[in-house]
Amino acid sequence: MRLTGDRWRELVAVNLAVNAETAYRSDPELYGRPEFWTEAAGAGDCEDYALAKRQRLRALGWPEESLRLAVCTYKGAGHAVLTVDTDAGTWVLDNRYPDPQPWTLLPYAWVKRQARTGAGWVEIAA
Repeated sequence: MRLTGDRWRELVAVNLAVNAETAYRSDPELYGRPEFWTEAAGAGDCEDYALAKRQRLRALGWPEESLRLAVCTYKGAGHAVLTVDTDAGTWVLDNRYPDPQPWTLLPYAWVKRQARTGAGWVEIAA
């Protein structure tokens, strides 16, 4: 995906909007179970933010193969984000940051990421 100025503004706008519109709530608090992945609708946890961001970018015409969920750990806790592959590198849309972040500069231990094609996940080497 070519990262033009307009496309960059879309990434920033989607990340900011979903972060602002979504209150962080854990899955046990919302759904009474330890893990439940769904698009955020006003409240959710990290993967819900990521799913909502992916849906909005799809609606803006971003290609599916550029939008991949990833899971990682940070300070011993699991976390999920949306990664966006572009000709200017891989960017991370994260509920912990207001702007997209370069994949390589985040303090996360990456675990798995959606495969570029198909429904599978691939492990990420340390």
